[in-house]
Amino acid sequence: MTEQDREPPYRQTAKPKTAAGGFLPVCCELAGQMLPGQLDELFTRVDEALYDLADKATSNTLYTTYFDAVRLLRRRREAIRGRWLDLLVTVARGPPVAAAEGLRLVGDAELEELLVLSNLVAKAETRYRAELAVLRRRLAARDGGRIEPQTDPLGPQAICDAFRGALASVEELDPAIKLLIYKVFDQEVMDHLGPLYRRCLGLLPMDGVANAPRVGAADLASGRAVPGERPHEPLRHSDVLSMPPGFDGLRGLLRRSPAPGDDRAAVVAQGDVLAMLSHLQGSALGQGDPVEAVAAMRERVRHALRLDGGPHSGRRLDARDEDALDLVFLLFESILAGSDLPDVFKALIGRLQIPVLKIALADPRFFDDAAHPARSLLNHLAEAAEGWSPEGDEASAELHGLIVDIVERILRDFDRDIGLFRLLDARLLAYLEQERRQADAALSQALDGLASREASRGTERAVERVIAARLRQQGPVPEPVATLIENGWRQVLLAAHGRGGEEGDDWQSALVTLDRLLWSVQPKLGQSERRELLRTIPGLLRTLREGLAACSYDPRRLARSFKELQALHILALRGAPTAWLRPVEAVTEELVPSALVTPTELTGGLAVGGWIELRRVGATPRRVRLAGQTQSGVLLLVDRDGRQVLEIAAAELAAMIAKGGALVLGAPDETPLVDRALTAVARTLAQA
Repeated sequence: MTEQDREPPYRQTAKPKTAAGGFLPVCCELAGQMLPGQLDELFTRVDEALYDLADKATSNTLYTTYFDAVRLLRRRREAIRGRWLDLLVTVARGPPVAAAEGLRLVGDAELEELLVLSNLVAKAETRYRAELAVLRRRLAARDGGRIEPQTDPLGPQAICDAFRGALASVEELDPAIKLLIYKVFDQEVMDHLGPLYRRCLGLLPMDGVANAPRVGAADLASGRAVPGERPHEPLRHSDVLSMPPGFDGLRGLLRRSPAPGDDRAAVVAQGDVLAMLSHLQGSALGQGDPVEAVAAMRERVRHALRLDGGPHSGRRLDARDEDALDLVFLLFESILAGSDLPDVFKALIGRLQIPVLKIALADPRFFDDAAHPARSLLNHLAEAAEGWSPEGDEASAELHGLIVDIVERILRDFDRDIGLFRLLDARLLAYLEQERRQADAALSQALDGLASREASRGTERAVERVIAARLRQQGPVPEPVATLIENGWRQVLLAAHGRGGEEGDDWQSALVTLDRLLWSVQPKLGQSERRELLRTIPGLLRTLREGLAACSYDPRRLARSFKELQALHILALRGAPTAWLRPVEAVTEELVPSALVTPTELTGGLAVGGWIELRRVGATPRRVRLAGQTQSGVLLLVDRDGRQVLEIAAAELAAMIAKGGALVLGAPDETPLVDRALTAVARTLAQA
């Protein structure tokens, strides 16, 4: 049976076993279930990239190379995928084999491949530092010794080495194609290993430890020992930065010191706290800085509960209730301190802190459950605010009205029933989905327009280069001829290029006519040249007339040009110097900006999908996003509805940014708002 025909091992994997089967085999089975889907996306992306490169190929050889790679990868993708997972399982079942790269000389292509993979591994090790720390502790406790990144059977190094081994089986691949595949592998696989590692963490206890609790974010954040771990290496808080901790983990980071007299103070019942919060629920957040307004609300709550009188107040909150209140206030401080939300939406979302306080008190799962209805609504409110501008159209006003209505409904009707958040979240999602479909249609139209204009600009550049090259080669050209070429024959060339490009017959024919026109006005010193000119003139004039008429050239200007051209031909037949010469201007070969610096580099890291705030004197700032950029350095900026706002050269936008007329806000963060805020809270507390 050939390698292509064998059944890939990932199709033979079963559901995760119990702890009796061992921790590592279960993790390997999880990898066999989760990773193939990511590899499918990799092959799709590689296909698209190779097709795009083939379209832009400048030679038949490159074109053939890219299409051969597409066919080869489609034929071998099952074998590559199966071989990759097979190598992973092999490494996990036995001790890792030492790499032999240092024992032999490697070529330049292989060295570049190794450097690329080394960078992928280093980036992944940093990104998944917290998860890998706990996984390696588990493996070390099982086997004894210490698990290093190079010997971790499920670490980034093993995953990359296995993929390299799988790809090596396709010997026909060009080294440049391999580097492209590794780039997509980084984006589609290495950047998505977090779910696998987190599933492994929470799946089952350590081998041989019966009924041991599962590991979760709270274990990471609090530093609690995982069963079977070595106690002399406690997990540091600085390791907990890649995932938002849950309620217990955040409480562990608060490091609260008990106040004097706390043991004698009366504990305020949770029901009384909730009743007081309901009384404050409709209160305005306050004016001015949103973060300062949150601090003011915190003090107002403490004053209403009579908790601000120091040790003699005689009242205190239950420890869990007090931690929940403090964490919600910290959460809203983090949300409102960022630049993601427009100020109008910050004020609206800030008004929801009292309802969220009530939810967190009654149900601390708010901090643990990413799908909690209140968290979901906050996340979708932030999504709705993305790119919103106060000076928008009717759609912007409608969205703002919807958000106001949602907030007012919660402040008016919410008591304990979390179903209200679920209902309003569904209403907002339905609106956003309809808006998204309309925005996608508008964006597609805007991008089609950009592509069409870019194609026109490319055609114009090609025509300008051809004319400039001919004129430089010819030397000084008679003024009437230069005018006829620039005002008339240029349009013929543009039309010919549009019909068939530079390989088309129309283009080649138009160039031949241009060359004959320039040759025809040069002095003819020999008899044979004069006879050739006499034979050429009738056909030349007929071709010029037909081409210019097809481009709607002004008949009066054409008659005048032909009269002047007749005089020039008479001079040429006499061998006399040509009259009305126009000196050839020095023409510099045009450099496409991307050949020197990409639009992204020019504009301070602004990439497609990223947001930018336009700031005009005397006008309200407007948020737009980069929808597309061309090789010539032209950027398309659209609003949140996908409609074109501005088409601008990258260099011009860079100048605006330098002068403060625009501010790069960065790419949209796909991490939900509450997750980002909780992670920021954890960072702040860990560093305190």
